[in-house]
Formats: sequence, structure tokens, C-alpha cells
Amino acid sequence: MNEKNTLRRLREQRGLTKEEAAAELGVSRQSVSQWESGKTFPSTKRLVALSRLYGVPLEEMTQTDTADADHTSPSEPEMEEPRKPRFSKRTVFYIAISVLYIAVYIWGEVTHSRNSAKLTIVFNGFSR
Repeated sequence: MNEKNTLRRLREQRGLTKEEAAAELGVSRQSVSQWESGKTFPSTKRLVALSRLYGVPLEEMTQTDTADADHTSPSEPEMEEPRKPRFSKRTVFYIAISVLYIAVYIWGEVTHSRNSAKLTIVFNGFSR
């Protein structure tokens, strides 16, 4: 299969930009670009999604030209951009320590105010 020409041709026939195709497939524009340039090959899951998106049978997308069959090499696995975590581990640690500190402070204040109220009642009883 000459993926470079096939994938680009099918996308353009559908009137989609790389960004639109990427959004429909849930991948980055760079992934679509790499598939079309032949640098990487889409996973089976993505091939099925591509065939649905472009409205062609999966067999058409996976056909191997006889000229390309002699020069095939194992395809590289699909490389998607890793998701960046929202918070670093250090930030989560500091937030947890802050929440713990606030909880201990509030617990201390509540406990102290209960003890103060009990002491006030006891001393008021003796002040008559």
C-alpha cells in the first residue's frame, strides 16, 4: 500500500483538512501528517476509524501494491503525543500538605474552643 498517497488522497476527497481529520480521530494533526508522509503507520484501531471517516472499505486502505511488496519493512508503532499531567507531583504534594495543615489547624481550634467553653462553665459556677 502506498499510504502516503492513499491517505492524503482520501482525506482531500472528503474535503477535510489535517486538523479536521485529527479532531474526528482523536489524534494530533502531527499524527495525521506523519501517516500521510509515511513516517509512521496508523494502528489497526485508527485504520478502522480512518476507513469509516473516509467512507472506504478497510481492505482498500490496507491493499499492498506489488511494487511496494518487495520493499516493505515492519511499520513503526503509532506514536501519539503523551498527555502532560495537569499538576506536577511536587504541586500535588504541596497541596496535600496544605490541606493536612488546614485540617489539623481547624481540628485544634474546634477542640480548643470546646475546652474553653467547658472551663468557662466550670469557673462561672465557682464565681458566685
